[in-house]
Amino acid sequence: MRRLLPALSCALIAMAAPAQARTAEDEQFWLNLTAMGPISGDLVYFAEIQPRFGDGVSGVDQTILRGGLGWKLSHRVTVYQGYAHVVLPVDNGRDVNEERSSSRSTGPSASPGAASFRRGPGWSSAGVPTATTWAGDCGRCCATKSRWAARR
Repeated sequence: MRRLLPALSCALIAMAAPAQARTAEDEQFWLNLTAMGPISGDLVYFAEIQPRFGDGVSGVDQTILRGGLGWKLSHRVTVYQGYAHVVLPVDNGRDVNEERSSSRSTGPSASPGAASFRRGPGWSSAGVPTATTWAGDCGRCCATKSRWAARR
């Protein structure tokens, strides 16, 4: 019996239909304009404008407007809470607007510079909740798009 179960599992996996997947390629350019600074004592702010050019860098594919307030826990660690407005242009239609809470924390990382992690659940102009996404930025591009970008 001990040998039958693994053999049966292997046979079922081998009989499963192969997955059909394709890679879609798209040249993109993301521009990030950020302002950060002190307000009073340990209270700080950030404001960000991030247009993302896609479809072979032919036009704006997504625009993110983000801002928030933060508190410095130490000279190296800061936590922020804010708001993000995401605009997804739709050809020959009404743009999809996504509203989401924006949480961010910054601190030391293993690579040079600071690491920044963002979390943002939200909702779209269609009233549909968007996925909670986690995006990290440690000097390399590893951000994520929302579910709406995939539906266009």
